[in-house]
This record gives sequence, structure tokens and C-alpha cells, in this order.
Amino acid sequence: TAVMQLWEKGELGLDDPVSRYLPEYAHLTVKSPEGIRPAEKTLTVRHLLTMTGGYSYSAADPAIREMQRVTNGNGNNRDIAAALAKVPLAFEPGEHFLYGWNHDVLAAACEVITGRGFGDFLREAVLEPLGIASGGFHLQETKGRLSAQYAYDFRKKTFLHCGEENAARLSLGHESGGGGLFASLNDVMKLADALSCGGVAANGVRLLQESTVKHIRTNALNDVQLQDFAAIGTVKPGYGYGLGVRTLIDGTKSPGPVGEFGWSGTGGGYVLMDPINQLSLVYCQQVLNFHPAFDKIHNGLRDALYADLSANHSSDWRLLNQDE
Repeated sequence: TAVMQLWEKGELGLDDPVSRYLPEYAHLTVKSPEGIRPAEKTLTVRHLLTMTGGYSYSAADPAIREMQRVTNGNGNNRDIAAALAKVPLAFEPGEHFLYGWNHDVLAAACEVITGRGFGDFLREAVLEPLGIASGGFHLQETKGRLSAQYAYDFRKKTFLHCGEENAARLSLGHESGGGGLFASLNDVMKLADALSCGGVAANGVRLLQESTVKHIRTNALNDVQLQDFAAIGTVKPGYGYGLGVRTLIDGTKSPGPVGEFGWSGTGGGYVLMDPINQLSLVYCQQVLNFHPAFDKIHNGLRDALYADLSANHSSDWRLLNQDE
């Protein structure tokens, strides 16, 4: 949402080379059967938004480890982006889909464009306009309010408490473009509601133009990339991927309308946004490594929502739920 605000203002172009904002991205490398070689294609903002940039979510590369050592674990977004620029891409930009650090690189680019830290940028661009006062990246901002986090142990077939830290956080200064923002369920609902209603929040603030929201939820993947996307295993058939979100492209695979969009979190949370019916659904849990959430719970919630909508299709249903 914040990135597309910059796009609306003309401060960022989707087909801009990332090196326009982060010069270290002018000379990337890529893995190949023959070994590591210079990348032939230019990494763009669009590649980062659509997860086709070639980055995975591995933190094991020596460049990342060296960044953590040199910064004593306090690296900021620019430090992280500089380290990722040294990591060989899994493929030429745009050739495949791979879920990874792409949005984190984009967060560093946003800092260059706005001259502010990514967390401050998000607060001013998205959180405060929505009336969200307590959202943030750092745990101390939520002390005493954070839900317990668990991980599922398949060997023991039980849920184990695993502390409060975000496992994908690369350093103490990491304000991730890909995950780690703390917020309440009601906070997330405010954003989901706005994007389900053409970019206008319940308080009347317009975050994005309706045409921009449509751009976000339009599938951006080709057939090869769609096969890669399906292989991640956390999204059911029928969905493509737009600018950072899954989007329904096959209406025979879901009771919902084509264009329904959203995402699910690594801890099993789920957001559904439906601009056709102007409704949204948010489900929160904090259980890592629990695949039934993606396979059973998310789609069960989606299907129950649309079964209820189908059974109560009168205008009274719409008014009742808007009031709630």
C-alpha cells in the first residue's frame, strides 16, 4: 500500500531499475549450472513487488552472516539491502517466482525515496491515516500485549511455545518490508476494510485510488511463474499473484468472486479482501510450521463466508454486516 502511494505520486516507477535507488544493485550475480555469473537482466521494482526478483528467504548466505557480524547484529535496512545485493540470485530477474527477501530490498528503496526510516514511512503513510496508534516493528512497543507464539512439532504432534521474536528478523534494526510489523487484529481489519472498499478507509481517508487497488490485485505472473507459485503449497489452486498479494483468477476453484485477494502469514494468519462485495475477513493465529492452517482453516473460513453470503443475499445482510 505504501509503495503504491509512492507510485501514484510519481516518486517511484514499477519498471525502474532497483539500482536507481540502491546503486549496489547495478551489478548483481545469478546462479547457473556453470556457476555464479553476472546477471544479464536488470532487477526492477516490479520484480521485487511480484516476488520474481530471484531472492529466497534463506538467511544462510555468507554476505548476510558478514553483515550481521560487522554490524554486531544491529544492521538497518540499508545494511541488509547492501548484503542482499551480494547474494547470487536464484535465476535471472523475471524468469520465475520465488518467495523471498524481495520486499525487504524494496523497503530500503523506500527509505532512499522518502528520506525516512521504513517504519516511520509506514506510520505516516498507512498507520496514522487509518487511526492505528500502536503498530510498529519493535517489540518494546507492544510489551505486555503480544499474543504467545507457538510452533508445531510434527514428531511430538504438539504445539510448543517458541518465544516472542520474529524468526525472519535479520538484525535488531531490521524493519522488514516482508513481515514483522506488530498490530492488533482490529488494526489489520482497518487496512483490509480500506482495500476492500476501493482504497477508502472507514474513517473516510483515501489510502489509494480504486484503480491502484485493482492494479495490486491483478495477476502479474506468466504460466511458468504460476507453476512456481502453486508449488509453494500455502495457496490453494485458482490463485495467481499480483503486487504482493494472492489474487483469485479462476472462479471455478473458489466460491468467491474473481479478484478476491489477500495473503496469509507464516504464523498461520489469513487476510481475505473482496472488492466486489466490499467485505473483508481477517483470521489471526501465531503457530509456526502448522500447515493445516493453510490447507484447512483458511479455505474453510473462506468457504463458510461465501456460503453464508449466498444464503443471506438480501440487502439486509449487507447492511447488518456493515453496521457490525
